[in-house]
Amino acid sequence: MKTVYWFNELSKKNLAEAGGKGANLAEMANMGLPVPPGFIVSSGAYFDFLDANGLRDVISEETGKLDVNDERALGRASEAVKAAIIGARMPKDTAAEITRAYNKLCGVSVMPAASQEVPVAVRSSATAEDLPEASF
Repeated sequence: MKTVYWFNELSKKNLAEAGGKGANLAEMANMGLPVPPGFIVSSGAYFDFLDANGLRDVISEETGKLDVNDERALGRASEAVKAAIIGARMPKDTAAEITRAYNKLCGVSVMPAASQEVPVAVRSSATAEDLPEASF
């Protein structure tokens, strides 16, 4: 799985790689709707980040024996996972690929002075948030 996908490389069928928001943005862009240029950092990049830092084990340890009715335990586990993620390092190749994509985005932006840094919107998009069983 790639680290970065441009909107024109995806569609709404790519929920697993792009999450709901990402796949829908790609779909709208491909339909010719007015969507600013952009790219998606894939779920694969997220999993690479977890694996490079041993975070799957941390998450499993912290959540494996949790009593979901114990709010204090949930809070402690949440803080431990949060601290582990914040203290982790992005793999260099992942960071480099995201940086290359951002630099390319700066060059294709329709904003004046596009050769300079371009402001972006960063949106999280869970891969399971738009599944039918996740609806309420």
